[in-house]
Amino acid sequence: MIRTWTKLVLVAAIFLFLSACSTLEERAAEGMEKAEEVFFSESVEANEKIENVQFFKPSNFALSEESDAQNIILTNRGETFVLFVNPNEKQDSRLYYDMLKAQSNEVLYEKTFEENDRFGFVAVVQNAENVMEIINSSGGIKMSTLAEEDHVEDHIETMMKVVNSVRISKP
Repeated sequence: MIRTWTKLVLVAAIFLFLSACSTLEERAAEGMEKAEEVFFSESVEANEKIENVQFFKPSNFALSEESDAQNIILTNRGETFVLFVNPNEKQDSRLYYDMLKAQSNEVLYEKTFEENDRFGFVAVVQNAENVMEIINSSGGIKMSTLAEEDHVEDHIETMMKVVNSVRISKP
């Protein structure tokens, strides 16, 4: 009986170890797949508002007092996420994508999305060893953060939920 339990615990530990050892490429691909699902699905309902900008703020995120309607700063477990809102850009704007492509940074992974006059993308850029810059955008809305490789997948999905939820009302 004890041997059976020992084997089960050992198998479970090995499974957890192997599942935690996925590569950056696998994490980025999974995150981008999830971001694509979010982009093409109905947006999450906004639960936060700054001036004329409404957006979804995940419950485990905190809103910085330094935020304004164009630069919304969110934090989660010591990580900073910056949401840029450019109300002058349309939903099909490629401004942030073109800026990314013009930079000399090393874009490791990227994926673009298009639907009914709407354009979006996700990119993972090498920032430093084991630190990635994650960029999510839809039209004139962009969110970015710096993250360790382990957090790439989850951050990509969460960030797309936030970006996809932004609504700008007329002042």
